[in-house]
Amino acid sequence: MPTNADPDLYRTAFKTGARVGSDTNGWTGEWQLPTRYATLIGKYYSGSDIRYYFAGQLFYNYNATGGFTHLASTTSIDGSSTVFFGINPAGNPSVVPQQPVRAKGGFAQLGLPISRWFGNDPDGRHAGWSFYLMYGTDQANTRDLLHTSAVNSSRARSDMTVGTLNYKLNKWVSFAYEQSLYRTRANTATEINPATGLPRYPLFEGIPQHEWRDLRSEGGIVVSF
Repeated sequence: MPTNADPDLYRTAFKTGARVGSDTNGWTGEWQLPTRYATLIGKYYSGSDIRYYFAGQLFYNYNATGGFTHLASTTSIDGSSTVFFGINPAGNPSVVPQQPVRAKGGFAQLGLPISRWFGNDPDGRHAGWSFYLMYGTDQANTRDLLHTSAVNSSRARSDMTVGTLNYKLNKWVSFAYEQSLYRTRANTATEINPATGLPRYPLFEGIPQHEWRDLRSEGGIVVSF
């Protein structure tokens, strides 16, 4: 809380409490292009405060404090966010509006029926080979993230590249092997580390880095009933 804040001023102005909120909305478009030799599908989405759908890097809202003075803060009744009060440009005590963090993203996946390419017998041992290649991305609006309290550790954008090889033994059992790369990029740092003269990024493996990577290999058996 800033030292020039006067909590009693806002207790008097808002004797019965105050209400603040932000919008949650989103839209999506999906498409599919099926052929005998490959199937391509995709999705694009955009919206505001879409963390409930595990998008937007899970950010939700921020307090638009620009133009307000004599700021004071308190926790919302459910403890989910911090509410700010301030003197607006007209000189009146006001609740600082909360704005949602906007985001966008989507994915594209290419499915390749390998066994069909080679004309394998549908009832034969090599009829069940297929390969899927997917790329997806999710990005929060950097302009909105610059208003959040953790600018230099904000997750600005993530993407995922996945390759999956499947073998269907029969109608009940399939085998799958997947190789994937997950990447997360930090928001552009605005602070400079005085010791190094470099932007102050979050630590990853003990080193300040702009990007984190997770390379994963997974295998499994899929049983269908």
